[in-house]
Amino acid sequence: ERIGCAKSRMVGANMAEGEVLVFVDSHIEMESATWLEHLLVPILENPRTVSTQTIDVIDDLDSKHLYQGKALNFWGIVNENFIFAYQNERFNEANETIEHPSAREPYETPFIPGSLFAIRKDEFFRLGGYDKGLYVWGGENTELALKSWTCGGRLVIVPCSRVGHMFRVHMKETGSRWPPLITAETMQKAGFDADYKTKYKVKGENFNDFEKIVKWNNIRVLSLWTNDETMQNYNKRTFGSRTLPPDWQQAQEKIKTDPFALEQIQKKKENQCQSFDWFDKHVYMRLTGNHHPLHSSLMKE
Repeated sequence: ERIGCAKSRMVGANMAEGEVLVFVDSHIEMESATWLEHLLVPILENPRTVSTQTIDVIDDLDSKHLYQGKALNFWGIVNENFIFAYQNERFNEANETIEHPSAREPYETPFIPGSLFAIRKDEFFRLGGYDKGLYVWGGENTELALKSWTCGGRLVIVPCSRVGHMFRVHMKETGSRWPPLITAETMQKAGFDADYKTKYKVKGENFNDFEKIVKWNNIRVLSLWTNDETMQNYNKRTFGSRTLPPDWQQAQEKIKTDPFALEQIQKKKENQCQSFDWFDKHVYMRLTGNHHPLHSSLMKE
């Protein structure tokens, strides 16, 4: 059964016996004997830290070929589709000098990739773990970042903890499949109707099942962890209207009674989490010099 990133990592997290959880996907290779020590130091300093490695690139045609440390470090951000992306420079507070992330010291970041990080087990479950209503791929890293920052935690990238990451570049040559095949059972568990193949269009275009799942995961994360204005701006940018199309709207309504969503809402109350406006001002703007890309000031009519 394909249960996806969030659910499969929750299985591992529940079975783990150590104090610190380290999540590493199968397309990641560790580059040095001290990657873990460097990764754990920020957590020792602040137990509410999510600590992530710095990525170098493994050639998907020759795994022995590693593009190591040749680029500047980056802050993790989200793009206008609310998908993880990178930013490698910002202006300082006086808007005079362009700054880059540290090349040696761990530095705070709004978002991180989902495939490689460490967090204390008690902190992971204090935050509610992953939302088990996220299916297949997408949304799990943005959700964890938002709940960590707004609920009293922080995210850092550690330059001296380096790992190799293999991206799918030469899919035809390697025979890899992306996007993955998704069963009808998975689509319906995620909240789509039985006739999902012909419904859930975006601006009149019928996307493949994977694209629908990714957009649905985004809608779920935005619904639970942002605000009405940001949700409406996502709708405008993605669907062409500030309100969701009727079939997507019906799916969104199910979140209100979904038991996994209600678990996240309860954790949000227990942890007295800050608002998304607070996150934009005190995290995103502070670390990147910009509002998040779905901020109303950045929306074009």
